[in-house]
Amino acid sequence: MDNKFETEVLTRLAVIESKLDGYKEIKKITYLNEQKCNQNIDDINDLKSRVNDLEKKPTKRYDNVVAQIISFVVNAILIIVAIKIGLK
Repeated sequence: MDNKFETEVLTRLAVIESKLDGYKEIKKITYLNEQKCNQNIDDINDLKSRVNDLEKKPTKRYDNVVAQIISFVVNAILIIVAIKIGLK
């Protein structure tokens, strides 16, 4: 009976050891996946920043065009006023 018990215990220990070996491999894979996930998060944040910068460029151009038009209109008004009061 003791021999049967020892065999059963040894068999269960062998199963536990094989599961632990699998656990170590899974832990390693999980760690690598976590690193890749963190890198992906960094890459996504970088891309978001770059997209935001690109989205702002047309707005800046539009603002520059509007500022030039306003400047032109103000200068034209000042020239007209100067001509009306007799300045040349």
